[in-house]
Amino acid sequence: MSSRRLTIYIDAVKTPQSGKYLKIGNSFHNFLALAEEEHRRFTTIVNESPHLLSVQPKCQKYPWKEPNGELHLVNDDREYFRKTANNVCYVVGTDFSVTNSSAAKCECQTGWYGIACSIPDSVWKSKLRKPHLEKIEPRLSKWPRKLIHAFPFNNEFEFLEARIAEYHDVVDVFMILESNYTANGSAKPLYLLNRLKSGYIRQYACKIIHVFLDYFPDEGIINGWIIDDLLRDYLSQHGLKHQLKNYNSEDIFFMTDADELPRKQTVAIQNLLTSI
Repeated sequence: MSSRRLTIYIDAVKTPQSGKYLKIGNSFHNFLALAEEEHRRFTTIVNESPHLLSVQPKCQKYPWKEPNGELHLVNDDREYFRKTANNVCYVVGTDFSVTNSSAAKCECQTGWYGIACSIPDSVWKSKLRKPHLEKIEPRLSKWPRKLIHAFPFNNEFEFLEARIAEYHDVVDVFMILESNYTANGSAKPLYLLNRLKSGYIRQYACKIIHVFLDYFPDEGIINGWIIDDLLRDYLSQHGLKHQLKNYNSEDIFFMTDADELPRKQTVAIQNLLTSI
């Protein structure tokens, strides 16, 4: 998934720690009304469908006293698609008030497209070619692919809370890299790890992998791109290979910066479709 192509910024989201609404930025206002409406509809459908997204997949996490602890993935058995006579329809994107078991096709909710009503308009109205999008089908396997969301962290706690509040029921793993050095090589505390050890966002700890980077290359002081590449390489090479257990080659690993928040609907469909 290309975060550059699909990212928009949300003006206000409810944080898990405080339960209050946090304002993030003041740009992209032309997307705000649409984003708020999509979020309301998504939440309403989930609340009215106890079988869908309302129960967190069970997960197992080693104690926080092990900074580079492991996380074991489990399969997600929630219902995402419902069969009709001739199709399978995405539960969140389909209007089941007019789509019954004998319907010839899936009738989509406003803002959803495709043969299974599984393409949100953030993708449908992107630069991807429509003939390609129209052919995308549900990935009908026993288990959905896992979504592994990786990003570096400095001290962006507000964005972190916004991200987890928005994605906790669609992402399987939050892989967060933290270093004891800043981007210019100065020493700093491990702000996030210290809070996690104290119970910060405890209710989501079973979905979090803390990846600790404990060195800073001298050449990074001259060339900031070296550090940018290092953070991303370390997340994939160390975090994915050494701290995440029982993932497979079909699972989806997507990375953003700490201040990039792709739309929830865009993230949610990545593991459910044949391709985007």
